[in-house]
Amino acid sequence: MKTLFKPVVLILMALTSFVSLADNNDNSSNYTAKAKTFRIGMYQTKGAAKMNIMLEKIIGKSVTITLKNEDGEILNTSTVRKNTESYHGKFDMSELGDGKYTFEISDGHETIRKTVVLDTSKPTTLTRTMDVNK
Repeated sequence: MKTLFKPVVLILMALTSFVSLADNNDNSSNYTAKAKTFRIGMYQTKGAAKMNIMLEKIIGKSVTITLKNEDGEILNTSTVRKNTESYHGKFDMSELGDGKYTFEISDGHETIRKTVVLDTSKPTTLTRTMDVNK
């Protein structure tokens, strides 16, 4: 009985979501759902000033990835072609100074902005020595 419970609950949840989406797309509503053309994920490489960007998009739309500094100056631009469905890029930020940087990912209609704070200052560590001979 317990093994049957989880799949049934998942199916009911999926059906409820599907029905609510269908209700939202009703012509009598003023709400129009906008389909996302791309999704992104970002993470920093541990111990390095490198940002990894993963991108999934629909084929037929190109996407531009732009790196800007605090003043809005463009430091780097990459374009993901229309025929590419997924992309993984590494942006080396080791030669940039400390500060705020913004990644803008856009397909021309939708834009996602992600801010990265680069801080290369090392925390000071205290070292303690213990003399065991006393």
